[in-house]
Amino acid sequence: MFDSFLKMLGVRSLDEIVRELEKEVTIIEYPRGTATPLLISNKIKVIEGEPEYGWRKPYLKIRGERALDFFGMPQGVLINGLAEALLYVSGSLMGIRDKVPQSILRVYVYPGLPCYFVLKEIGKLTYIDGLTIEVISVDNEERYELLKRLGVNKVPTFEFDGEYLYTGRLSAEELYFLIMKKIRARELNSDKDGSRDGSS
Repeated sequence: MFDSFLKMLGVRSLDEIVRELEKEVTIIEYPRGTATPLLISNKIKVIEGEPEYGWRKPYLKIRGERALDFFGMPQGVLINGLAEALLYVSGSLMGIRDKVPQSILRVYVYPGLPCYFVLKEIGKLTYIDGLTIEVISVDNEERYELLKRLGVNKVPTFEFDGEYLYTGRLSAEELYFLIMKKIRARELNSDKDGSRDGSS
């Protein structure tokens, strides 16, 4: 009944998603049991990771042909969203291929439809070499403080290399455009600084 309701809203069931999982993926979890909601296929292997503390606990580090890190407890429609992301991380589906300077994209989420759709899209960006993606569920005070330091208290919110990027639902293509725009602006400023240094 609940799955039917979610389907009406555009959320795919785990049964639907898992049919597309063609390649194996490993989830490094801490503490033990964090990955349990995502054990939907024998192609998903789970190993226990090393302890981490503060806002980085609990965690899921998803590894396949690509990589994605999730901090917090997977719950509600975030489970379905992470399962969608698994399809890309495993290599079962292909994403946006590109290469950028070493950068970190943080995505702040909470169980809700907009965040499901963001997670569904975010897997596509794991194919961008040089881009580390961290999904942070603001399900405790420490992780909520990370969000608030950006000057916002709504999700989904995107942070790029420590700077606020956007709040709201975005497709992978829209997010990719914003990231590349940010990188180009940075390169332009760097070129201007270099020109000033050369002329002084």
